[in-house]
Amino acid sequence: MIQRSVARLAALASRPWLRSLALTIYYLLILLALLALYGQGDFSTPSFIYQGF
Repeated sequence: MIQRSVARLAALASRPWLRSLALTIYYLLILLALLALYGQGDFSTPSFIYQGF
């Protein structure tokens, strides 16, 4: 059963257009996750830490 699954994945991975589509979706999901994590934060820079020196 595992060998059959690996053979199916290998057959799918050998198609260039499908591999490109999968990678595009993968990277878009990463970008969406980063936007969800950091999209609502406050990105103003903090005051300088070493002002006393």
